[in-house]
Amino acid sequence: MPTNKNKDISYMSKDFDSIKSDLITYVKRYFPNEFQDFNDASGGMAILELMAYVGDILSYNIDKQVNETFISRAIETKNIINLAQSYGYTPRKTTPAVVNLSLTSVVSTSTSANQLTVVQKGSKIFTSQNPIVSFEILEDVDFSDARGRTYVENGINSTITVSGVSAIAGSTKKFQYSATDPVKFLKIRLPDNNVAEIISVSATDGSEYFEVDSLAVDTIFTGDINTDSSTTASAPYIMRLKKVPKRFVKEIDSDGRTALRFGTGILTEDSDEDVIPNPEDFVLPPTLRGSPSGFAAIAIDSTNFLKTKTLGVAPSNTILTIDYRIAGGGVETNVGSDTLSNWAEKRVLFKTNLQNTNAALAVTTENNITVSNPEQASGGESGESAASIRINAVNNVNSQMRAVTLQDYQARVMAMPQQFGTVFRSYTIKNNSGYGACIYTICRNASLNLVNTSGVVTNNIKTYLDRFKSFSDTIEIKSGKIANIGVDFSLVVDPSANAPEVLMKTIMELKKKFSINRSNFNDNISTSEIMAVIQAIEGVNAIETFKIINKTSADNEGDRNYSGFNFDINANTFSGIVSFPQDVVWEMKYPNFDIVARYTGGTSAPGSGGGTGGGY
Repeated sequence: MPTNKNKDISYMSKDFDSIKSDLITYVKRYFPNEFQDFNDASGGMAILELMAYVGDILSYNIDKQVNETFISRAIETKNIINLAQSYGYTPRKTTPAVVNLSLTSVVSTSTSANQLTVVQKGSKIFTSQNPIVSFEILEDVDFSDARGRTYVENGINSTITVSGVSAIAGSTKKFQYSATDPVKFLKIRLPDNNVAEIISVSATDGSEYFEVDSLAVDTIFTGDINTDSSTTASAPYIMRLKKVPKRFVKEIDSDGRTALRFGTGILTEDSDEDVIPNPEDFVLPPTLRGSPSGFAAIAIDSTNFLKTKTLGVAPSNTILTIDYRIAGGGVETNVGSDTLSNWAEKRVLFKTNLQNTNAALAVTTENNITVSNPEQASGGESGESAASIRINAVNNVNSQMRAVTLQDYQARVMAMPQQFGTVFRSYTIKNNSGYGACIYTICRNASLNLVNTSGVVTNNIKTYLDRFKSFSDTIEIKSGKIANIGVDFSLVVDPSANAPEVLMKTIMELKKKFSINRSNFNDNISTSEIMAVIQAIEGVNAIETFKIINKTSADNEGDRNYSGFNFDINANTFSGIVSFPQDVVWEMKYPNFDIVARYTGGTSAPGSGGGTGGGY
């Protein structure tokens, strides 16, 4: 047996083959007489291979666990979500669309004062055509309030219309939780998936819990109704800072479920000052000077620091009622204009006692309240992918909850709370003043086609960014332009290949290359790269012609309607690369019709020869 304790051991081997090789070298060096049979079929080699196998597995698991602790290298979705939240970023789940509605009430001119009503928030409407999508009104609609109201007398009847009523896809639900003894960092998981928003959290003791970005944040901005008639038009609410000891944060579990996390404060009978001693009492011994607080210094119990209300209050001996809204879907909720006209639930409150004095007129009045959406719903999007969460979480950390650079504005737009709508793409540049940013945005409709960003989503973005921007910065939110494109090409197919099959493979590859998920602002398309992909398809001998064309309103046919934006492809093509401006997003809107293919050569089912493929 060797007596040297300082054995030469390599720690660089990590895979099966290298570990096995190192084990063989080690045995030959330190046990030359005891082990000499290195045949693969020997029992000794079986032991060495088992050890190498175990080492390989351990090495893999260690590497995997280390990689999963870094968001840039993590693979498992649950770890990516947890790491993003540790960075202060809440991954976006399915986002419901938002829309502005118009509500109309037809009343008798002679009794209009008695027929004034309020359509309460929570009233629900749904689309008049498939797919059926339900929306919920977010605010009370008071037909007696002159703001946003138009009143038209038509002889016997009068029409009152209130415009700009906010609504969101989805529905409100309630969940109750009974809290007995206080629990630090109490976590409550909601039973539904696709929770878009926590509306309110109230307790049976009359208190209310408020959502904050972090449990360390103990104040929120709130607003009181502005009663000054001279300024109410420009500032309907007066902002003030409110201290919220009872608060919670929203978390996303690894399975996509939403949870509420409450604070640590469990000292309900005593205030924090009663259990945390005054530091001045410990400056000098009490024998040399009296206690500044008037009391003798007490012994410090360090555990009390973990029970204070610094991170909020833990609910106890109460029943919590959580009102939350579940999303009614993602992209499919971006319904078209004039499609929301059916009431699912109409909550009407009369301003007078009409229900008791004239029940028939009250029923007629309620039935004569109609709803419509003059503009398309927008902002609905599917949840973030793992790659998107990685990028947005890192950008969120870099922005440090403020917007200074263009990248900061980009990160903030994508981090806007989902209940206010979500854009599909955005791009930020310096505005003309040089101070601030101009942000181009674009959305998608229920058919996954690009549409201009609606006014309600634009206003929500501007309001949200005002919280983070510098005082001197000016923000412009503009809807981007949509350049609809198509492809026209012709192939020479190998004489022995099935021409229709080759053509279909080529078209399928082009559909992948021109998928809308590959499009963005300030983008470019390399025709040489696309042609190389086509040339690599088995059966393609040559590409005779290949060009990208602009589809405009002149190409409208039947149900196919293009954006109408004229984009000069030739003028913006250099060295085989089509470059799109900063405010333009390309889209192949109807790939089954916008790809026109021709071929010569090859064989086909009815016989050999050339042909043309259009309308794929």
